[in-house]
Amino acid sequence: MSLHATLRHYAWVIRHHSIQILSCITLCTSLTYVVSVYLPPTYQASILVKVTPLSTNTGDSSTNVQIQTADYAQLVTSPDVLQAATKTVSRTSVDQLNGAISSSPIDQTQFLMIYARGNSIHQALERVNAVANSFIHIQITKEGTQLQVTLAHISQEITNTRQQLAIHSKQTATTQQKSSLDSEQSHYSQLQLEYNQLQFENLHVPELLSLPRAASATQQPIAPDIQHNTLLAAAISLALTLLLTLLWDWLHTAIQTAEDIYQQVDLASLGQIPYRRSLTQGAQLLDFSLEKLEDIRTAYTVMGIRFQVLHKGQSALLCTSLQRKSGTTTTASQLAVHLTQTGMRVLLVDMHIQQPALHTIFNLPDTYGLTTSLSDVRHFDKQPALYPAAWLAQWKTYLPNLWLLPCGPTCVEPDLPASNLISDLVQLKEWLLGQHNSDSYSSLPQLIDLIIFDAGPLDTGSMTHMLTTVADASLLTIAANTTQPEELQHASQTLQQLETPVIGTVLTKHKSRHRSYFYVKKQQRQQTEIQGTLPETSQMLADHISLPPMELPETPPPWHNSSLSITSVQTRLTLPTAQNTTAHQFQSLMSREVPEPEEPTTGEYIHTERAEHATLRIPSMQLEEETLEDDETVRNFQTSLELPIMKKLPTHTSHTARTRGSSLQQFKQTYTGEHSREQLT
Repeated sequence: MSLHATLRHYAWVIRHHSIQILSCITLCTSLTYVVSVYLPPTYQASILVKVTPLSTNTGDSSTNVQIQTADYAQLVTSPDVLQAATKTVSRTSVDQLNGAISSSPIDQTQFLMIYARGNSIHQALERVNAVANSFIHIQITKEGTQLQVTLAHISQEITNTRQQLAIHSKQTATTQQKSSLDSEQSHYSQLQLEYNQLQFENLHVPELLSLPRAASATQQPIAPDIQHNTLLAAAISLALTLLLTLLWDWLHTAIQTAEDIYQQVDLASLGQIPYRRSLTQGAQLLDFSLEKLEDIRTAYTVMGIRFQVLHKGQSALLCTSLQRKSGTTTTASQLAVHLTQTGMRVLLVDMHIQQPALHTIFNLPDTYGLTTSLSDVRHFDKQPALYPAAWLAQWKTYLPNLWLLPCGPTCVEPDLPASNLISDLVQLKEWLLGQHNSDSYSSLPQLIDLIIFDAGPLDTGSMTHMLTTVADASLLTIAANTTQPEELQHASQTLQQLETPVIGTVLTKHKSRHRSYFYVKKQQRQQTEIQGTLPETSQMLADHISLPPMELPETPPPWHNSSLSITSVQTRLTLPTAQNTTAHQFQSLMSREVPEPEEPTTGEYIHTERAEHATLRIPSMQLEEETLEDDETVRNFQTSLELPIMKKLPTHTSHTARTRGSSLQQFKQTYTGEHSREQLT
């Protein structure tokens, strides 16, 4: 990326976290100000010490004095001086005094300055005077003692030299002895001169260190400096918060937007769904009176359109996720609703065995379903022209072209092997999608265009993995800011190896504060790469709007108890339609022991009150002689499943009604709902 893009990204990160940054700076600055105000004040006292050289040599005396002054400045804080000073300062230890005393020489002069700090002016003056006096006393004593020792040593040498000269002067000296005598005489003179110099220095030792003036103290405390501390805290907190913010942005790699999925995992994204805290159940999305959810419904519409673009004829779709509560159930239900509006016939299967939820979205009972009725698929071959369609009829929802197979009671057959369930699902897929290997069933119509399995996360066990043997493709639902790219990449590879490739991803719970990350290694890809796969959103919405209008039931949604008016909806299969949501127990579709009839002669029509679905039980057909004239009549009855969708069933069929003594035409009217308006009312 260019430098301009880099700076723009960093500016966005700082602006996005500006509230946190300002809060941290304000907190640190406020704490520093409060602490500075309540800290005890600190005063400072100082005293000037003059260093007078003892030597009278006129050589480079100024340089020697400055060096000697610097050495004395270091000796001010020596343990001997501080130990002596504590004897004259009350309630002060050596450590306290060591932290309160400092000294420094004044450049190009023979003065040094001693500083002392205290909680009051008196304490500061007391400390500086005690340290200065102790320092001067100790240094003068040391210098005097050292000079006395040196004088005694030189005096002894002078005495010895004088005695040697007296001995040599009494003897007759040769030329060589005279030369030695002159050397000793010269040495004696030097000792005498040095002795006199030391005597002079010894007399001026008390003047070595002196105090030209008395100690002084500041009238205002030097600490704490409230303004300086506050500004310093603000600057430091600003620098640290900016550093931590940029570091967090660099370390945080969880997927937040659809671009993150494309950049890091290279998977197609069907869209990102906004997050709404008030959205507690997916059923609210079906309530078209809630305008506040229009943006979410639009996002799901875009998802459905993009799915149609990427859909390549797959007949079974596995909707799953990587984590719980990622919105898989809502995504599956909304995708099914959208596809039914385009004319596709969709069967939605709830595979959440432990926590089923699809029936709550559509407000349908869960007393019968996958765990109780899926085994009926094993008897479809007894009446292949009637049983599959009749079995599918009981799962019809109030939406056209949509069937829902709920999970059913989870307490039924808890030890049911998962392999049996998968085997039944495979058979169900073959019957409903017309994917039979046998030529004897090749003439059967295709009842469903797409089966959508709403399954749990991939990490919940083997059930979701076993569903890959039934599904042709998969759809991953990802909750924003909860999934790492490595986890999504691993899931994609796993599904690919299981021959259920990921057709796309849906990002849910996307918030406005979520933003794509800054990609350094990967350059921005050309948009034509994705445009070749997915059209622009605006164009997709325009195409969707231009489609023939598919009228959904405006009233009542599944949470109201009133009849539906769906006569304007054209569907591709004639099956009973749910008209209410009265929750009663369902009758089983077929008896476990059904004799194989050679020729259908009698029909038995059973209507249960599970959402007024019609359940067809046909163990044998024993019609009256006058109702069955030839095989052509039977074939016409079997093909009646392809008539338009039935209207509201008459109230007199709410109980078990047998067709004995009635004509075949009357039975067809009872099953297909072809009654006059007077009969319906």
